[in-house]
Amino acid sequence: MKARGFALSAGFLVLLLPVFSDGQDKYYRKVTDEQVENALKDLNINFKKSADKKDNHSYYDFEREKYLIRLHNYSGKDLWIDCIFNEKARVETANKWNVRAKFSRAVFIRDSNKDAISLESQLDCIAGATDGMIRQYVQRFSQECRDYSKFISE
Repeated sequence: MKARGFALSAGFLVLLLPVFSDGQDKYYRKVTDEQVENALKDLNINFKKSADKKDNHSYYDFEREKYLIRLHNYSGKDLWIDCIFNEKARVETANKWNVRAKFSRAVFIRDSNKDAISLESQLDCIAGATDGMIRQYVQRFSQECRDYSKFISE
């Protein structure tokens, strides 16, 4: 009886395997600048690259819809993406967003000239990332920008 249950479970997992992996996406434990650039190009995003040679970090500035976004590649171990919002920049607004948000966080920034909200998201790449994950990460953040913009206008 146990053997039959195990066989059925194993068969079920084999059927689900194509859902989890198409066998074409390779996992990378370190995301290169070339991979980031290819993902942005695949999404038809024009970007401007800059780098901090001392710390081996790269930055990609681009506009997606009406949002000015910066994607940071921290030595291939961590991708960080952010967008600055100046309107309705209050701690309370950031806190309300953070209670409901799933894929981003709002960070209140107090500057000597004005206050702002940095909408941010991170992708830990050490455990492994694929080209598809990088593209989805950028697309998901674009949606978060739209959702946050709608949230502060309500």
